[in-house]
Amino acid sequence: MLKQRPGKNFPAGFRAAFCLWRVHWFKPSLLVLDEPLANLDIASQQIILSDLRNLAHSFRHPICVLITSQHIHEIESVADRLLLLDNGHLRYEGKPGVFGAENNYNLYEFSSTLGMDELKNIIPGSLYQRLDEKGFYFIIRTDKSVGEHEFMAAMSSSGVPLSYFRDISHSVKQIFYET
Repeated sequence: MLKQRPGKNFPAGFRAAFCLWRVHWFKPSLLVLDEPLANLDIASQQIILSDLRNLAHSFRHPICVLITSQHIHEIESVADRLLLLDNGHLRYEGKPGVFGAENNYNLYEFSSTLGMDELKNIIPGSLYQRLDEKGFYFIIRTDKSVGEHEFMAAMSSSGVPLSYFRDISHSVKQIFYET
C-alpha cells in the first residue's frame, strides 16, 4: 500500500515531484508554495519549475501558482508576474525582466579572483560609474550604452579573470544591492 506522502527516506526532488503529481490529480484552482526550491539541487529545481509552469499554463485546467522564494533568478525565469516585498513593504509588482527599464545605466553582477583594489586599478574608469563589493560578488554600474558584450570584451581585454557573470539590469535582484 502506498503512503499518502513519500517518506523522508526519499530525495527531496522525488518528494516534490510526487506532490506535483498529486496537484495534477486533484486539480485545485490555486496552489501556494512556500520555498519549494529550498531543499532541491539545481537539476531538480529546473524540473520542478518547469512542471509548475506547465501546470499554470495547462490548456485544460490552468492552476494559479503562488510561490514564495529567495531564489530570485530562478523564479524570474518562469514567472508571469512578480511581487517583491521588503520588510512588509511592496517594492515591485509587475512582469519579470522589465524592472529598471527606465534606468539610464546597466548593472552587472560578477565574481573574480581579484580584490576590489586590484579591480579598480585594472578596469578602465571610463567603463563604469560605480563598483561595489557585495559579499561574494561585485556589482558594477555602467552607462546604458555599455551592453553585456561590450562589458565582457572590456573585462577580457583588461585581463580581469571572471568566474561568474550575470546581467541584472532588469532583475528585481538589484533592489537588494541598493546602497
